[in-house]
Amino acid sequence: MTEKYKDEYLTLNLILLCVISFTFGIAVGVFTIFSYYLISKNLSTIEFQEQRWNYRGGNVYEFDRNGKQKKLANIFDLGVRENFKQVLGESLLEWILPININYKIANSGFKNGINFKVNEEVYKKWCENAELQNQLNDQLAEYKNRVRREREEYVV
Repeated sequence: MTEKYKDEYLTLNLILLCVISFTFGIAVGVFTIFSYYLISKNLSTIEFQEQRWNYRGGNVYEFDRNGKQKKLANIFDLGVRENFKQVLGESLLEWILPININYKIANSGFKNGINFKVNEEVYKKWCENAELQNQLNDQLAEYKNRVRREREEYVV
């Protein structure tokens, strides 16, 4: 009877193994998809969370000619293809077999972990916004000084 049972029915251990394997497979698959998403946007997990929860409160916006507010893009986002090249390497072979990646990274300009390529178009917009902010700060400081002088003249 026990031999027939072993031959015809799955054991509880095999069923449990299948359930656990399926669960781990789904978890790893979700993390893989999320990692590919982050690579496609050229974001780290910390940068993603900062954008999601706005930890720093430093969203930078640009304004179009009609005065509509638009959030500026990530300065390091170079496009999906270039982002994958930045993270994984230049060719598909390097993606699959990253054998000489440390040597190549150490001896190439931007791929040293300190300097990174930036999207020049977005960089120009960030610079324009910074210049406009500086102009606004100067105007506010000038106005503050003018009001202070007027109050001092009025008091005297």
